[in-house]
Amino acid sequence: MVTAEPVPTPVIEPEIDFVPLNPKSPDPVARLKELMRERQDESLKILSGWIEKREDAV
Repeated sequence: MVTAEPVPTPVIEPEIDFVPLNPKSPDPVARLKELMRERQDESLKILSGWIEKREDAV
């Protein structure tokens, strides 16, 4: 009897850099606000896509 070996699952690493741009400001809230400002356009595209998919399903 031949047993199949499990196929390894590839490791997917996120493309998000969590290293603070300004190490003098270690405030996590300020960092989050900065990230939200930087990625506002990307976030709007993602959220719009989710809303459109949900409306199409209804």
